[in-house]
Amino acid sequence: MDCEGYVQDLPDGLRAEARCGTLKVTKKRVLDTWSDVVLNSEGETDLGPAGLMYHEEVNPTELNYDSHIANVDADVFLGSLSAGPARNGERIVPLGMPEGTQLLSDIFIDAKVPKEERGLVPVIRDASEVVWVAGQKIADRYKITDKTTRVWQLEWVPSNDRTHVDDGRGKTAHV
Repeated sequence: MDCEGYVQDLPDGLRAEARCGTLKVTKKRVLDTWSDVVLNSEGETDLGPAGLMYHEEVNPTELNYDSHIANVDADVFLGSLSAGPARNGERIVPLGMPEGTQLLSDIFIDAKVPKEERGLVPVIRDASEVVWVAGQKIADRYKITDKTTRVWQLEWVPSNDRTHVDDGRGKTAHV
C-alpha cells in the first residue's frame, strides 16, 4: 500500500490498486469508448458509456447546485453544444481564473479521478472552447452574472447512476 499508483490484475477478473494509502480490490472493467455527441437543444442526450446529459432552460432565480449540475449563461454560447471525452492537451479557463487556463488532465489529477475513468467524464464544448468539465469545473466565460437573463442547466448522470423516478412535476429525477 506504500506504492502509490500500484495496479495489478488478479485472477478471476479482479484488479488490485493502491491509492491514497488504501488497497482497493475491484472487478476489472473494460471501458467502452465513445466519441463526441451533439447535445439535444432541450431534454436528454444519451452519451453511451458516459451516461446521460440533461439540458434545459431554467429561471435564473430557481437554480439547482450540485457537482453534476452546471448553470451557465445561455446568451454566451457560440454554436451548438457537444459532449465528448477530454482531448490530449485540452484546456479550460476555470471559473474565477479569467486570465489563466488549466489543463483538463490537471483537473482530473487534482480531483483524484482515476486515470481509467477520465475518458468517461464528459467535456461540454461550444464552437469555441470548453464550457464545462462535467462534475468538475465550469469555464469563467459562461458564469451566471447579474446581467444574465437566460440560464441553461446542464446535468450529467453518470452511467452508474441511471436509476430514474418521476419527480411529480412530469420530469425524470435520478436517485
